[in-house]
Amino acid sequence: PQMSHVVFTRNAAGVTKIKIEAEADGSLRELSLYHNDAEVLPIAVKDLLAQHNPGAKIRAYETEYDRAHGRVFEVEVLTTDKRECEYSATPAGVLLYNECHIDPKTPSEPIRAAVAKTVPNAKIIEAEKKTFPDGREIYSVEFSADGKVHELYFERDALVSHQLVIPAQ
Repeated sequence: PQMSHVVFTRNAAGVTKIKIEAEADGSLRELSLYHNDAEVLPIAVKDLLAQHNPGAKIRAYETEYDRAHGRVFEVEVLTTDKRECEYSATPAGVLLYNECHIDPKTPSEPIRAAVAKTVPNAKIIEAEKKTFPDGREIYSVEFSADGKVHELYFERDALVSHQLVIPAQ
């Protein structure tokens, strides 16, 4: 079998976690390094954040390898109006999306009903709304049920992905 390698070429200070996302067939979808090192971010990414959300308090950073985009940088912020958001950009400072935590009651009734139908007894942990530059929106709902954590993703009220979160031991 062919093996792919992903290497972060620079160490980041204040690493808090590493997240690996894989497809059902085992192929790598995303590899994320969560850290607190602003020096790792390209100037273009810092400029983008200042342009889109001036005055936001930076909470954390991610350096990622994303199968769809290659190297990606994310900045988690607390906005001046107290929203928890994340901005994702290419090294050249091109915005890929922004994602903000929302009240779990904000998604439409069809989305809330789909969560209850997909996994009965779901206890919602958080909900997020991801907005792309073209105006497209994806809602995600993370919840626990029967000792497992799930994530459901919706576009225009239609379920597009159901993922199981498996914590590393």
